Amino acid sequence: EAVGRQPEAQADITRTMLLGCAVAESTGIYGLVVALILLFVNPLIGKL
Repeated sequence: EAVGRQPEAQADITRTMLLGCAVAESTGIYGLVVALILLFVNPLIGKL
């Protein structure tokens, strides 16, 4: 919708949109990595 209103700003709008999507996805990926580390490399498992 923003590009429809201002077609000359398409590059800036697209760059901002992609940056926002990357930040949103990276938090999910970091959460997945932390969960996998806690599942498979948890040092407390042997002490319980």
